[in-house]
Amino acid sequence: MTSFYENPAVIGSSSDCPRTEAAFGLALDVRAKRILDLGCGDGEGSARLAKITGANVVCADVSELAVAKCRDRGLEAHHVVLGESPLPFDTASFDLVYMTEVLEHLVDPDKAVDEVVRVLNPGGYLILSTPNLACLPNRFLVGLGIQPLFSEVSTTRVFGRRFSVLGQGSQPVGHLRLYTKLALTEFLHAHGFSSVRVRGAAYHAQGLLSAVERVIALAPSLAMILVVSARVEPAGHVK
Repeated sequence: MTSFYENPAVIGSSSDCPRTEAAFGLALDVRAKRILDLGCGDGEGSARLAKITGANVVCADVSELAVAKCRDRGLEAHHVVLGESPLPFDTASFDLVYMTEVLEHLVDPDKAVDEVVRVLNPGGYLILSTPNLACLPNRFLVGLGIQPLFSEVSTTRVFGRRFSVLGQGSQPVGHLRLYTKLALTEFLHAHGFSSVRVRGAAYHAQGLLSAVERVIALAPSLAMILVVSARVEPAGHVK
């Protein structure tokens, strides 16, 4: 599966978008000195994150191509297979782990988040974003027998949506798991996080769809994207 992410078309570029802006806003609240950007993609967002926070940002990604792009930007970058191998960092070595649009790609999110807890300083924060399975459009699509947005059943093409729906085309991007607001909150609490705050964000950056999605995002349980800030228990205990 890791070879899937060596495709340049799949590697993420963290350009300006509503979910990134929401996550950056939460990162500024933390005032971290050392940040781990897990699933950093090409490093564009990592470089911007370092600039706006003034923190030392370390990059990590499953794609060797993405790691090379990060290093070309002058960033410290590491190849990791999150959830399969331990992270190559000391225990309690980061104030913040930044993980946008990653959780939905993981085979074993439990092991991955356990590693996140391990590398976080006591009282450190996890900021993540992930698609919302229960977003408002999906509540209608499932009732019509249409495959929900953001979900995939194949690595070769998207099945169950024979036409583009709200910008969701026919190219798989590697989504394996999808969360609702309730499931994501319970999941993070189970792994030792407290003060779990969930915000909604739009998926589209511009146009009428973006405007509508921003209104819907005022109710996070219906939003297209879930953006979360969660604080690990001060003792670093995993429940």
